[in-house]
Amino acid sequence: MGSDIARRTYDEGRQYRRVIAQQGRAVIEADLNEAQEITTEELRKEALDFVGPVGTPDDGYKLSIQAPEEGAPQDIHIGPGTMYVGGMRVFLPSPGVFYSKQLDWLEDAPLPSMAYAQISLHLIEREVSAVEDRRLREVALGGPDTAQRTRLQQHFLRHNIPFAPTCKSAFDHMLEQFEELAGLYFDPKTMRVGSKATLAATFVPPSPLPDECSPTAQAGYLGAENQLIRVKVCSPNQILWGYDNASSLYRVTKVTIDTATDTSVLTLASSPVDAQHQPRIDQWVEVLVASADLGDDNYIAAQGGVITQVKAQYNPVDKTIKIGVALPDGYPEAITSSALFVRVWEEQLDFTPDAATPIGDTGLQVTLSAPDDFFVKGDYWMIALRPAAPTKIFPERYNEGPQPPDGPRQWICPLGVVRLTDGGLVITEDCRQHFDNLVELTRRRGGCCTVTVKPEDVEGGAGLQELIDGFIPTLDSGVAVRLCLLPGVYVLNAPLRLGSDHAGLTIEGCIKNSAVLRANTSFQHDFVDGLVVLVDTSSVTLRGLSFILPRVHFEGAGASFGYFTPSSLYTAAAEDGEEIDLRTLQVAVGVRLVSSNGIESKNITIRDCVFQYNEIYVAEEDFAFAAGLFITGNVRGLEVQDNRFIRDVPPAGAFKKYYYGCLHAPATTIEDYTPPSPERSEPATADVWSLPARLDDAVVRGNAFKGLTAAAAVFHGDNRRIRVEANRVDACGSGVLLLSTDAWFVSDSALSAREETIDSHIDGASAATAISRLQNLRRNLALDEGGAIARAYPLPSGAIPPTSTEVMGPLPFTSLRELLVYVEDTTLEEVTQGRLVLHVSGNEIESDSDSGAALLVWAPPPEPSEPPEPAGEVIIGMNRMTCDTRTAVVMLFQVGRATVQGNIMRNGTSAGSGLSLVMLPESEEQRRAAITGNVFRLASVLPKRDTFAGTYVPWQFFNHEEGALPV
Repeated sequence: MGSDIARRTYDEGRQYRRVIAQQGRAVIEADLNEAQEITTEELRKEALDFVGPVGTPDDGYKLSIQAPEEGAPQDIHIGPGTMYVGGMRVFLPSPGVFYSKQLDWLEDAPLPSMAYAQISLHLIEREVSAVEDRRLREVALGGPDTAQRTRLQQHFLRHNIPFAPTCKSAFDHMLEQFEELAGLYFDPKTMRVGSKATLAATFVPPSPLPDECSPTAQAGYLGAENQLIRVKVCSPNQILWGYDNASSLYRVTKVTIDTATDTSVLTLASSPVDAQHQPRIDQWVEVLVASADLGDDNYIAAQGGVITQVKAQYNPVDKTIKIGVALPDGYPEAITSSALFVRVWEEQLDFTPDAATPIGDTGLQVTLSAPDDFFVKGDYWMIALRPAAPTKIFPERYNEGPQPPDGPRQWICPLGVVRLTDGGLVITEDCRQHFDNLVELTRRRGGCCTVTVKPEDVEGGAGLQELIDGFIPTLDSGVAVRLCLLPGVYVLNAPLRLGSDHAGLTIEGCIKNSAVLRANTSFQHDFVDGLVVLVDTSSVTLRGLSFILPRVHFEGAGASFGYFTPSSLYTAAAEDGEEIDLRTLQVAVGVRLVSSNGIESKNITIRDCVFQYNEIYVAEEDFAFAAGLFITGNVRGLEVQDNRFIRDVPPAGAFKKYYYGCLHAPATTIEDYTPPSPERSEPATADVWSLPARLDDAVVRGNAFKGLTAAAAVFHGDNRRIRVEANRVDACGSGVLLLSTDAWFVSDSALSAREETIDSHIDGASAATAISRLQNLRRNLALDEGGAIARAYPLPSGAIPPTSTEVMGPLPFTSLRELLVYVEDTTLEEVTQGRLVLHVSGNEIESDSDSGAALLVWAPPPEPSEPPEPAGEVIIGMNRMTCDTRTAVVMLFQVGRATVQGNIMRNGTSAGSGLSLVMLPESEEQRRAAITGNVFRLASVLPKRDTFAGTYVPWQFFNHEEGALPV
C-alpha cells in the first residue's frame, strides 16, 4: 500500500551520495526517506557490480521434487539459502518452501499442467503498514502507526513451455510471452521486469473566458492543502486516484452481505484518524484479501481487489461503511482464514490512451501512454502538489516529459525447468547461477589459471577437446596446466578424452558448479563411454564442474557386451521374476576412469562437482544403468571429495533402474563364443578376458548422494586402503558396498556350509539366520543385476585389455550374471588380494530399500599363514546409519580386526526379522574386535568375547540394544 508521505525526492540522475542534516533546521520525512533510498540503491548497485545480475553463494533456492507430508502428492520444493537478483539480496530460511504452500503468495499457485514448465523467482517490492503488520505499532504511544517498512515479496511462478526446453530457451520463451501478451520489458543487466507505460502530468488548461471583462484564469493546482496524489492502473482502461498517497487502509473484522440490494457492510478494526478521513458517500474503495502471511496473524494486503463505491456515510459508532457490491465468495471467508482489508481512494476514472484525463477538481490532468496500449494492472505514479507553488508539479522531472511508473518495482530470475511425466514431476535442468565469496576464492585458488575460457571461445563446447589437446606439449615438459571454465553450458559433440599425455591437467569451473558439461543431443549415441573419459592417466583434477549425465540407448549406440549384443542377452529381475530385455537398456555415465591391463592410474581428484541424473528418467518398461563416477582397473590415490550425486527420488514402481554414485568393478568381455554341440558332446567354448579391479589409497569424503540405487560407493575387487568419511546419503537403496573379488563367486551353498564354524564364534542369532541375511543382501539388485551390467560394460576406446584366454564348459546362457560368474571364476582365479584397511567415520547414511544395507564389507579371505593372518581391518566410528531393511544395517564378513564405536545403527523395519550390526567371524583370529558405545535398534550379531577373570560378558553389554533377538 502507499505510505502517508509528503513527496518522494530521490532522483537517481542527481547522483547524490548522502543527506546532510543542518543545525537548527527542520527535518522532514522526505529527507529521511531520501537518505535511506540513496543508501539502499547504492548498496544494490554495488552488489550488482560484484555479483552480477543473478547468483547464489550457498546453493540457495534449489528445486527438488518432494511430498510435503507422507501420502501427499509430489510438489516442487524450493530449498533454503540466499539469492541475489538485480543486486537485491533475498533468502529463504530453513527448511525452504513448497510451491503450492507459498507464504508470500496466498493466491492459488497451481502445479505445472503442461509437459514442461519453467519455475522462476519473482520479486515484488511492497510497502507494509502497521495495519498489515501490527507489530509495527508502538504501544507506548497509544498504538498509532509510525514509519512503514518495505519488503520484497517472493513469488515462485511457473510458466508453461510447449517444447522440450533448455534454461535459456525456456526463459526466452517466457520473456517473449511477457512482451507480446502484457507489454512488459526485461533488462538482463538488472533482472528488472516492468511496464513500458508512461504518464504525463500537466494542469488542466483554463476554460475560455465568458467575456473580455472577466479576469484571466491561470492553470494550476486548485487544492488548499499540500498533497501527494497516487494514480494507479486498475484495468486496461481505468485508473484509481487518491489523496495522501492512497494510504488510508483498514483491516475488516466483519462482513454483512445483502444480496437483495447488492451491497455489503464492512466493519473496520480501527477508526479513521479524523472526520476528514472518514469514507464519504460516492467515494471509491478497494476490498483486498491477503497476499502474504507474515506470521502471528499479520498479513500483507493484495495489490488489487474488488473496486466499488461507498453507498452510505461512515458510521463512527459501529465503525462500518456500506459499499455497493455483494462481495464474492472468498472475500468474507478471508477474515477467518487470513485477513481482509479495504483501501480508500477518491475516484475511479475511465481513461483513453494518449488523451488527457482530469483528476477530480484538483486542476491536475494525466495522460497515459503505452506501446500497443498495454497497461499493466498495479502500475502507479506519485505526484506531489503544493498550494504555495500552484503551477509546479513535483518531482520536477514531470516537466521533462512522460515518466515511467514509480512502482511496483519487480525482478525475476529462472530457477529450473520441470517436466511432467506419467510418474510425476522431474527437474530436468537447474537454471541457477552460483558464485564463490572472496574468502573461498582466495583460499581455493593458490595460483593463476593457465587459460580461462567461456563457451563462445570453444564453439559452445565443441572445441574444448582441441583446446585441451593443445596443452599436451606443455604437460609433456612437466608443467601443470590449469584450464578454468567461466559460467555457462558447454555442449560437447563427443566425450572429452584424457589419456596419459594429459597427466598434470586440471579442469575446473571458475565459479563452483556454474560451468555445465552436457552432451549434444544430435550426437547422444557417442556418449556410451561417458561425458569425460580418463584412460591410463594420472594427476588429473576435475573440480567445480556440473555434469548432466546423457541418456544413451545402449543398443542404438551400437555397443555390445563383447561378443554378445543386447539382442542376444537377457538378465533376470529378481524382484518379480520377469526377464529384462537388454534391448531396452538406457545408460548414462558422467566420468569414466579406466586403467589398462598392467597400468596404474594415480592421483585422480574429483572435487566440488555436481552429477545430475535428472535427464535419465526412462519409461517403466526400460532398463536404466547410470554412474556418476565409473572406475575400472588399477587406481591409486583417488580423491572423491565434496561432490553431489543427486537424483530426484523416482516415482513408485520404477524398479528396473540402477543408479550409482561411485562405481568400481572389474571388466569382463567374451570375444568369441561357440555354443555347445550336444550331438558331438562338445562343450561351449569362448575367448575371454577379465580386467581386475584394484583400489588403493582412496578417499571418499564430504559427498552428498541422493535417490540412487547404491549411493555412496560400490567397489568390487582388490580393495586396500580406503577412507569413507563425512558423506551424506539420503533416499538410496544402499549406502557403501565394499566387496572383495571372491564375494562374486562364493555360492549360497558354500556360505551355508560355514554355519557351524561361524556359530561357535558369535553371540546373538544363529549363524543360519545371519548368513541368510548376507545371502539376501548379496542378491540385492544393486549387486546382482546392476553389478552384471557394470562388469560386462565395454571398455572405452584406447583402453588395453588383458590377453584373452580360452575357456570351455557349460557357459550358462540363462542370464548375463551367471555367464560372467562362470567366466570370471577362471580368469580372476589367480588375482592377488591385498589387506583391506577401511575407515568409515562421520557419515550419515539412510537406506530406503528393504533388501539393502547402509554398509556392507566383504573382506578378502585370510592370508595363508600360521596362524592365519586376517586380511581385513575396519574402523567404524561416529556414523549415523538407518535402514528399513529385512537384512542388516551394517554387515561385516571375514573382517579380522574391527573397531566399532559411537555409532547409531537403526533398523526401522516392521518385518521383525531385520538386524542392526552383523559381524560374522570364521576363526578366533577374526574375533579381534572392540564394539563399544553404539546404539542399536533391533538385534545385533557380534563376535564372542574372550573370558576375563573367569567371567564372560558379551559385547551387547557395552552397547545399547533395542529389540529382541530374532527367532
